[in-house]
Amino acid sequence: MPRLDNNRALFDTRPTEGSSYAGVLTCDPFGTADSFLRRLADHGYVGVSNWPSAILFQGHTKRMMASMPATPELEYAWLAGAQRHGFQSLAFFRSLEQGRAALSAGLRQLVLHPGLIPQTTGGPPDLLIASLRDLIEKLRHQVGDVDILLYEHVGLNEAVQATDVGADGAVTFMATP
Repeated sequence: MPRLDNNRALFDTRPTEGSSYAGVLTCDPFGTADSFLRRLADHGYVGVSNWPSAILFQGHTKRMMASMPATPELEYAWLAGAQRHGFQSLAFFRSLEQGRAALSAGLRQLVLHPGLIPQTTGGPPDLLIASLRDLIEKLRHQVGDVDILLYEHVGLNEAVQATDVGADGAVTFMATP
């Protein structure tokens, strides 16, 4: 059965310039974290993120993937381990529960994914902005020293900007050829 090996693909490109983050499938059942992190460092990566991520799993898919195991909590534990190896980390989250789990794992650079809601109107969706702002405020109340960025992707919530929701900045998807 063919499958895409996201983690191996990180090494199919030229070594990075020393400021790049690797989007890591942290629940990959093949290999060990220690050897994988050494390869990332040798390739020039300074940071890691849990992308692709289990944060988007819902319902039946969430239950099935948890048996692999693939959960946000396990991703956050993996990122915390990468920090202990000297990597910077960006922890993607989509809900208050996930954000709190990332903070509990000791992660302090978070990326809020606003969900997979396609933009259908010309103006900013006020309800979405208010709920994302509230989520960020609750996490900051829990831990003061946290940087929260907003994930931006073409075609999804383009009218929602980091400043609208009180985020510290934005992370934008950029595919590397």
